[in-house]
Amino acid sequence: MKPGTEAPAVAGDGRTLLSTPPELAAPAGHRSGFVLLFGRSNVGKSTLLNRLVGRKVAIVTEVPQTTRRRIRGIRTWPDAQAVYMDTPGIHRPRYTMNRRMVADAVAALEGIDLVLVLIDGAAGLGPGDRFVIDLVAQRRAPAIMVVNKTDLMAGPDVLRLLAEVAATHAWEEIIPISATTGDNVERLESHPAASAARRASLSSG
Repeated sequence: MKPGTEAPAVAGDGRTLLSTPPELAAPAGHRSGFVLLFGRSNVGKSTLLNRLVGRKVAIVTEVPQTTRRRIRGIRTWPDAQAVYMDTPGIHRPRYTMNRRMVADAVAALEGIDLVLVLIDGAAGLGPGDRFVIDLVAQRRAPAIMVVNKTDLMAGPDVLRLLAEVAATHAWEEIIPISATTGDNVERLESHPAASAARRASLSSG
């Protein structure tokens, strides 16, 4: 991960989890770029959020649907700021609370500068992943496919999966990573689309 200034996390309901020192505010003349982590339950979104922000702001567990609201992690660079948003996993809702969780995750696609679509590479590309991809395809935001958990895969299996997901959408790029070990996360951060998102829209005011 490239060195950057770590900034506080904010819960989905707007509660400040850590105070914001003045020196960590968004750089003058910039607004924050919004990057959404989107995918099925248990694909590693919370682990990646923690990795991108540089501290633990989201619960990491094997229990599905642990993230029940949007969680925002903020990271500041000298010339830019990114707001990474972790969302509830997309799944087939059976109860009212689950339906609200999924609706909240889908609603988060609006007004986003970049979407990181995560899949569990070790589990392969399933119907649930294709449903997630269809939701993203209906929006206009740039999207990067993030094939996670490559530390649990053999090299040839990674290559086959990359070829399979390439046919599903017009991705900005397809990037294999391990959010757990940090392998290739720097490539994700340095991708032009990610850089553009965190430097999005110079403020006119």
